[in-house]
Amino acid sequence: MERRTAGWGGWKTFSRLSIIVEDYHEHQPPTFLFDKINGFVEELAQLDRARHEHANVDLPMQIFQFIDEGKNPDLYVQESLLERCLERNERTRGKLHLLQRLKDELALGAAQLPGDDMEADPTTEHAT
Repeated sequence: MERRTAGWGGWKTFSRLSIIVEDYHEHQPPTFLFDKINGFVEELAQLDRARHEHANVDLPMQIFQFIDEGKNPDLYVQESLLERCLERNERTRGKLHLLQRLKDELALGAAQLPGDDMEADPTTEHAT
């Protein structure tokens, strides 16, 4: 959870920093801009610490594409999970369809087998 918060916080901070720099006017005190930049540097340091703690985590490139498109990375997780659920649902439907066909074929084959009507035939000998 800390990794996601740090990563998303860093992204938001970068966006905020670019807005702060673009909106900075000469009549504002320079300490205002320096304080904002120092806050950004501190958040980058937190992100760097989180990177060292979670160095073995691999992220799919699609997450970065979502971020580049301005989308929330959590949406990628939701969409990919939904996609996998739909694929598994289709596979399960196919299996159920095949099992229903097998059941129907077995019932048809069982109906064609000689069964209890053999007992009703007096010419058939039964071993008792």
